Amino acid sequence: MFEEKLNENIKKFTNKVCVFTNDEAITYAELNTRIKILRNYFYKTLNPDKPVMILLERNINTVVTLITLYLMHISYIPLSTSYPHSRIKEISRQSGTSQILVDTETFHLLENNLELKINNIDNAFIKECTDINEFPYKANKKIAYIIFTSGSTGKPKGVMIKRSSVEAFLEWINQKYSLKEMSLVYSGTQITFDLSVFEIFGTLFCGGTIAFGYDDLRITDFRSHNITLINMVPSAVQALIKNNELPHSLRTINLAGEALSAKLAQKILLEFPKVKLYNLYGPTENTTYSTCYSVLDKDQNDVSIGRPITGCNIYLMTAQGIVKKKSNIKGEIILTGKLLAKGYLNDEQKTNEAFINITINKKTYPAYKTGDLGYFDKAGNLHYLGRKDSQVKHHGYRIELREIEKAAEQIKEVEKAIVLKINEDLVLFIANVKGEKTDPLRIKSFLEVPSYMIPEIIVPIKQWPLSMNGKIDRKKLEKNFINRSNLKQVSSNNFILDTVNSFMGYRKLNQEDNFLEQGFSSLSSVDLINKLNEHYQTNITLADVFNNPTCKKLARLLDKKIKSNHTPDKLNSFQQRMVYQYLLSPNTDNYLVKFAMDFDEPISIARANKAFLNLLISNPLLMKKVRKSNDGYKFSETSLPPEYFKVSAEKLRTIDPFKGPLITMFISNKMKTLNIEASHIIFDGNSINVFTDRFLKEYRSLM
Repeated sequence: MFEEKLNENIKKFTNKVCVFTNDEAITYAELNTRIKILRNYFYKTLNPDKPVMILLERNINTVVTLITLYLMHISYIPLSTSYPHSRIKEISRQSGTSQILVDTETFHLLENNLELKINNIDNAFIKECTDINEFPYKANKKIAYIIFTSGSTGKPKGVMIKRSSVEAFLEWINQKYSLKEMSLVYSGTQITFDLSVFEIFGTLFCGGTIAFGYDDLRITDFRSHNITLINMVPSAVQALIKNNELPHSLRTINLAGEALSAKLAQKILLEFPKVKLYNLYGPTENTTYSTCYSVLDKDQNDVSIGRPITGCNIYLMTAQGIVKKKSNIKGEIILTGKLLAKGYLNDEQKTNEAFINITINKKTYPAYKTGDLGYFDKAGNLHYLGRKDSQVKHHGYRIELREIEKAAEQIKEVEKAIVLKINEDLVLFIANVKGEKTDPLRIKSFLEVPSYMIPEIIVPIKQWPLSMNGKIDRKKLEKNFINRSNLKQVSSNNFILDTVNSFMGYRKLNQEDNFLEQGFSSLSSVDLINKLNEHYQTNITLADVFNNPTCKKLARLLDKKIKSNHTPDKLNSFQQRMVYQYLLSPNTDNYLVKFAMDFDEPISIARANKAFLNLLISNPLLMKKVRKSNDGYKFSETSLPPEYFKVSAEKLRTIDPFKGPLITMFISNKMKTLNIEASHIIFDGNSINVFTDRFLKEYRSLM
């Protein structure tokens, strides 16, 4: 079908430019001539029964090569000039082929490699070698191309895309997009990424013109041209909008490859009110795209990924089986239909794990398990929730990181959010809306997620690290974070400063920074006090820390060896915000930390009460409540009586900052689970481990 449509377009648009770069342009007629030249060259130089690797610079002949191989039914494997020799060698080994196409620009990358059969396509265009006689030969290959993606084992895996799948995908493109939309399509996607199939094959199939650029952000090289459609990852479009570089000639914007935030979608629609904005989803294993959604002004909170495109069917699967549509039940996204890949090249085990058979209405269909989570809304549209394997266990809770990211992106000043679990911390990376400043404490207090999902560390990002395909590179983000954290851990020859900074993760302080305003809770401060007292053989208290919340002030205090048991009463800025949050929504749990400890044996209420009381006595702030004063909110001057903190087999009290208590414990699960609820005024994420360790130590000492 592609061949017939291309031939039709060659006759219909003979003198129309079909592809151009900054340096060169060719018409449909000239494309036809180059295809004939390469067809004859490949007939003489390639083994059509083996796939051929492609390592070319981005120029017009890259497009011609892909089209020619497809027309000859020769399977191709796109490579990148950024690939190390070891990756090319591994791909060659896995695919069982040594033949590779290069050009004059890339030949030097492989000239000393004796294991590969290297063919320079520029030789085909040497005047005395050109031959445009017809060679009708076609290989008998059903695989169009093989794209190697990253594998969980560290070795790349080759996804085999069938010719029939490509044909079905192109037919959908032709139905979905008008010639006006496809009139001038910008192609900046690397050929190793399957979005390029839409840009190259889809455009020529529809009779449009390709503006072939170096990468997505180099669309700026084509300012003088009226680009009508772009096909990019959201992070690339976000960068272009920030720099006012997105062409106003656009009729259509395709966004895919990453989750699209509602904030970015609304910004696009605001600045480009006449543009068609599509949010597309699909793994490589299902030939580029699987769903499509036309984004509307009303999509203020969450952008759907839509419904299946022609040739694709979608189901959600849980441990109980297939989920009914419009049920709001979360499950793994399962794909069936004409777009499915054949499997992974020469890897039967991975193929059998991911490509399965499912039974729907007593009929069995081949299917692909995406590893992505989603749900159908009441309108039948699919919503993407993140990777199944992006779930992490944090403080005993299973957390979907995308849920935190979405919540963060609802905050006014946050444009994009990424959450990673690094070591024992949840780390939230955020990019600000242009002109807005980031206050980490404000971000924490306005995150509408359960308390156990609030990240311990918040890192502002000026520029996201991107992968070769233009996606945000999470591995690089984590590596940069760890490297910078390690860099900050070099000793300052100041024990107080180094000790304080050991609690701060990525965000490091200087001598005069107020560490209490950075989110220190009373329990986090306990460890700081113990370390300082042990090192300096003094007896500073929580009161001393609260009254001297900088390293410089603490140093003066330690020098003078001031000993005081006076408990500070004024709430710090973070604690004040927790009070405001409680006042805004007193009937919700947003301001609470909830966690539990599981025991193998039934819990002794008497021992639990004693352990809890000992812990409270050593941390008197936990026994306070909150009072209002003329200059803000403060802790009460006196402690609540011990009966407020009794551990029982049922929940006796609710957390009320003004009535108390700020922390409560009760037992459930046939006396084997100890539940703790505490106000964020005295607890943060770091406090959970500290509290748990200290309680268990007290409890076990009473045996």
